[in-house]
Amino acid sequence: MRSRFSSALGAWPHSPRALSLSTSLVLIFALAPCNVVAEVLRRFEVSDSIQMSAFTQDAIFSPDRRHFITVTQRGVLPQGVTETTLWLFESSAPKPTALARLSTIEAVRWESEGSAVLFLGRNGSEHRQLFRARLGDRAGANALTPPTQDVTHYAERAGTIAYFTGPAASADKAWWSVDPAAADIVAGTGQPLMHLLYPNYEKNHLSMPTTFEVWTVTAKGSAPVSAAATKKPLQVLGTSDVSGMEVSPDGRQLVALVHAERIPAQWARYEVPAGFGNRPFHPDAADSTPESRKNDYGRALQYVLIDLAEGTSHPLLNAPVADFRRGGAHGMAIAWSPDARHVAVSSTYLPLERKDSVTRPCELATVDVSTGKWACPDGRAKPPWLVSATQAAPLEISVRQSIEEPPVLVAKDTASGREHVILDPNPQLAGLDRGTASLYTWRDAHGRAITGGLARPPDFRSDRRYPLVIQTHGFRPRRFFRTGGGDTAVGGRALAARDIVVLQVDEPNDAYMGTWEEASENGTKIYLAAIDQLAREGVIDSTKVGITGYSRMGFYVAKAIADAPDRFAAAVVANADPGSLIGYYSYIDYILPTYASAAADLFAGAPPYGEGLQKWLERAPGLRTERIRAPVLISAADPQHLISLWGLYAPLRDQHKPVELQYIRSGQHNLTKPLHQLAHQEMLVDWFDFWLNRHEEPSSEKRPQYERWRKLAGSVPAASR
Repeated sequence: MRSRFSSALGAWPHSPRALSLSTSLVLIFALAPCNVVAEVLRRFEVSDSIQMSAFTQDAIFSPDRRHFITVTQRGVLPQGVTETTLWLFESSAPKPTALARLSTIEAVRWESEGSAVLFLGRNGSEHRQLFRARLGDRAGANALTPPTQDVTHYAERAGTIAYFTGPAASADKAWWSVDPAAADIVAGTGQPLMHLLYPNYEKNHLSMPTTFEVWTVTAKGSAPVSAAATKKPLQVLGTSDVSGMEVSPDGRQLVALVHAERIPAQWARYEVPAGFGNRPFHPDAADSTPESRKNDYGRALQYVLIDLAEGTSHPLLNAPVADFRRGGAHGMAIAWSPDARHVAVSSTYLPLERKDSVTRPCELATVDVSTGKWACPDGRAKPPWLVSATQAAPLEISVRQSIEEPPVLVAKDTASGREHVILDPNPQLAGLDRGTASLYTWRDAHGRAITGGLARPPDFRSDRRYPLVIQTHGFRPRRFFRTGGGDTAVGGRALAARDIVVLQVDEPNDAYMGTWEEASENGTKIYLAAIDQLAREGVIDSTKVGITGYSRMGFYVAKAIADAPDRFAAAVVANADPGSLIGYYSYIDYILPTYASAAADLFAGAPPYGEGLQKWLERAPGLRTERIRAPVLISAADPQHLISLWGLYAPLRDQHKPVELQYIRSGQHNLTKPLHQLAHQEMLVDWFDFWLNRHEEPSSEKRPQYERWRKLAGSVPAASR
């Protein structure tokens, strides 16, 4: 039990009366029950994790360096909403002022003249609107775009704001299997299963190539850019999660990153780096259409030049960008010369028409927008206008945090070197017993040093052996340990508060990746080595070990509990494919042409046909469920994951093994909605507490789940208890 005393004897005055009083108080303290003198701090809970504020934006200084901004975000309970705050500071006296509060705030930037801040935000709507918050305006942020538009990207210069607007967002329709607007009869050959089952799924997927309209905002309001050829709003094929666009200094032109309209045959000569999602550029088929190309996630991206006044668009370079994995490039750099004659773009291949053309990418290319001439200068030959001449900031602003200390915003005076905290967004944590967290290292059978974070319960005792929960993937050693790598399949400090040691693992990413040995060599064997070391150190009870993971690591968890069934007493698998035939077949024609074959390589090393089927029977967890002993909580946060996880749930259910299914119909791959996070993490923490500690929370609302779990416990073979 932790105690905090308000005074110390050495601070008291040394008069005879004071001495007598102090002696009496000491005797009273010595004779009094412990609860009279001790303040017991409340332990960290799931709700505390959700309501913690996190910094989501690095500090950005105004053009004149007199102000800077940052952004924090937190969940609000019991309302179940997200609150995002845009904070404004004066550099001379940095005290926080809330400039705007909305559901979400993203893509924050200063307006070029420096008296206002622009950002994309949601204010109780699914659509992102473009907002402007003026300094000194107490009215808050003003929307510059209508609520019927979903703004995906924007840029501003010289009083002109250009933006892309996509199809109306409608998350509630994403999983409609019956849509009056959908065709009743379709040619389904070559179409992904999820798009056939849920016609609106594609429209709501952030990484899907989508048709955007180009609009502008001026002093007169917002209006579409009229295409010169059709007189309709100018359109481009883009992706919601791909960023990169800049307006020219004169406000007449725009360079943006979009999907290529066509892939010429000569692009196959480019040297494409190896990696997940990367593949050679294949020329367009003769029968390809803009609609069919929308299903191609590996589509090449390229920079285009848009004339906002004339309504025209054409490639800036007849070449793709160099980074186009899955959703495409993020944060690609674009810079205009002050006279608007030249533009520099980063990470792009160069056209192959010239004799001196190379197939390697150029780190930074410059283009004359009037002639189309380009160059790839080295660092010493960069044009003068690319050299930043911005005024140095009087302060260095940073977020200070560690695995043990929550984040705070710190200002450091560049002249004196003095620093102090200017914003603590989580003062409520001072009244909580959070336990402790620290770095932890061990070695696997290959001698590789593995790093993780070890969270110990409050009042940790070295003479006690605790249950252990292994959380897979996502360890960040320089961030405060709250839940883990995200908010799905993790409990973090809330688990530790239930007297469970938590190990957050940072799995290696090496030569085993993409092979059927990956989950064993980079997963199971690493977890078992950690269990053995913690047991030797007297920290844990090796018979009470749980493991949890989602996405790719959910497969790792399924693999571990099937390959080493006697080492795990409970498990959670969320939003993953456990290596089942159902999941594999759902990947046919899904995302990339190679997606299904990559899954087969990962699950078993071969497709499930002929001799390959025997490898699946020997290696794939979804076909080896008879080996699993651990009670498994399966959590699916949308219909797609429910389909893939059915390949683990149904066999366990069919064999009368202890399995629980949690289904969140309108969730996300990594949960973001506070009420979804609360329901998911609460059940996960209760699940491990029940199976590892045999403890039940007294809440009447949780009585039904414990009734189900007690019945499941009765079905566990005696040797597995």
